[in-house]
Amino acid sequence: MILGGPVRSLIFAVTEKCNLRCRMCDIWEKQPQKKKELSLCSIEKISQGKAFCRTGAITLTGGEPFLREDLAEIFGAAKKINPKAVITISTNGTLTENIIRFVRQINCLQRVFIEISLHGLEAHDDMVGVSGAFAAVQKTLRALKSVNRIKTGCKFVITPWNFGEIKKFSEYCEQEKIPFTLKMIENVSSYTNTLHHEENAAEEKFSFSPAQIAEIVKSLKAAGSLRFADRKTFYGLNRFLTSRPGRFPCPVPRKSVFVGADGLVYRCRMFAPAGQLGELDLKKFLRQKSGEKESVCAKCVSHLRFVL
Repeated sequence: MILGGPVRSLIFAVTEKCNLRCRMCDIWEKQPQKKKELSLCSIEKISQGKAFCRTGAITLTGGEPFLREDLAEIFGAAKKINPKAVITISTNGTLTENIIRFVRQINCLQRVFIEISLHGLEAHDDMVGVSGAFAAVQKTLRALKSVNRIKTGCKFVITPWNFGEIKKFSEYCEQEKIPFTLKMIENVSSYTNTLHHEENAAEEKFSFSPAQIAEIVKSLKAAGSLRFADRKTFYGLNRFLTSRPGRFPCPVPRKSVFVGADGLVYRCRMFAPAGQLGELDLKKFLRQKSGEKESVCAKCVSHLRFVL
C-alpha cells in the first residue's frame, strides 16, 4: 500500500509535559527528566522542505502545548509548512493566561482552531485528576469568546468513567454555542499509554459492557442532532459501535503523519515508527510502501477523528 497523494493531516506532539493527571493517559506519570519536547528546529526544518506543502490540517498537541514558552514560534514554523493550512492546537484549556497571551502574539487567527478537552461537567475534575480544572476551562472559554475570529471547540473522550455525561456535555456546549465532538478512549502504547498499555489491555480497563455501549449509542443519537455537534464524527461513532466487528477502510496510514515529542515519525500511532525526524528521508517515506494493510482492526477508532 502506498501513501498516495498529499498528506492531509500532520500532527506534532510538541511536549510530554502536562499539568493534569488524566485517568486515560499516563504521560504525566513519566519522570521529569524523561519527558521529551520536540525542538523548534525540527519543525523549522520541515517548513523549509516541500514534503508537506499541500497538507491542509496541522495539529499541535502534547502533553499540554501551552506549557511551551516558545509555542508562538512553533506555531509560526508550522504555519510556514503551508500558510493555507488550518492549525489546531489541542489543549486541556486550564492555562488561561498562557492561551490568551499566545493568541495575542500570533498574527493570523483566521485559520486557527483551539480545541479544548472537556470530559464532562461534574465528572471532569475527577477525569483529569485536578480540582478546579472545569472552572479553569470555563474561564478560558469565556476569555476566548472575547477574541474576534478565533475558532474554539470542545472535545469529550468517552471512557467507562464518564460516558453517562455525554448528554450534559452536549447540552452545555449547545447552550454556550461551542462546536463539540467526541472520541472513544484509546490504549496507545506509542503515545498516551506507554507505561500501562499492557496492564490496561490485560485488565480491560478501557472496555465497555454491552449495556454501556447501548447507553452511549442512545446518547450519541440524541446529541448528534444538535446544531453545534460534529455530526460526521457522531455518525461514524454510532456506526462503529452498532456494527459487527469488521474491517473499516482507514485513511490514517495513507493520509496522516504523526510526529512524537521524541521525534519519532508514524503513519499511524498503532504501528511501529518509520524512523527518527532528521534522519528519515521524508520524500522517500511518503512514497514508499507501508507494511500496514489498508484497514485497521475493529477496535481502532483513529479513523473517526481523521481530518478529511
